[in-house]
Amino acid sequence: MKNNLISILFLVLLSAQASVQAAKFNYNKISLGYADFTVEMIGISDDLKADGYDLTASFDANKQFAVTFGIANAAGDVNISGSKVGLDVDAKMLGILFHAPVSQKTDVLLGAALLLGEVKAKVGGFPATKNDKDGQLVSIGVRTMLSDKLELNVGADQSFFDGETDTGLNLGVEGYMSKHVSLGLHFSSSDDSQSTIFSASKYF
Repeated sequence: MKNNLISILFLVLLSAQASVQAAKFNYNKISLGYADFTVEMIGISDDLKADGYDLTASFDANKQFAVTFGIANAAGDVNISGSKVGLDVDAKMLGILFHAPVSQKTDVLLGAALLLGEVKAKVGGFPATKNDKDGQLVSIGVRTMLSDKLELNVGADQSFFDGETDTGLNLGVEGYMSKHVSLGLHFSSSDDSQSTIFSASKYF
C-alpha cells in the first residue's frame, strides 16, 4: 500500500508541473530548533522526557528538487527498576526533497533520507552502552500559505530502523517576520513519541 501511494504521488506531482504556476516557496534555508520530546518506553511505567536541538538546511538543486541536511541531539532521563538511566541521542540526516506546486499558494512535498544515529546510555551517571541506529525515512507533506505572513505545514513520515517501522504525523506553522526570516512551531506524533519544536529559519 505504501509503495502504491508513493507511485501515485509521483504521478500527481509530475503531472502538476505542466499546468500550475509555481507557488514560489523558498527551499534555500537554514533552520535551528529547540525540541521537547516525550517517548513511551515499552515495558516501563515511566515515559522518557528529553529535550535537545535540531539544525537543518536545504538547498535547491533545480526547480523540483532540494538537497536536505540535518544534525540533531536529544538527551533525557528515565527510571528503570529504581535506577536512573540517562539516554543521549545524536542523529545525522542526508536526503532529497521533491517539491511541486498544486496552486499558487500550495506546494506538495515528497522526501527520502538516510538517517545515521548513535544512542548512548548511562546508569547512575556512568557510561553503560553505546549503539548505532541507522535507517531510512520517507515523507509526504504540504506547504500552504494561509496569508501573506503565515504558512501551514502538514505531513506524514515513516522511518525504518533494524526491520522496524515507525509512522509519524506532523503539523506546523511558520510566521514570517520578513521575506528572509521566519519563526515556527511544529508538533509531531508517532507510534510511541510526541515532540514539540520551536524553530527559527533564515532563507537565502
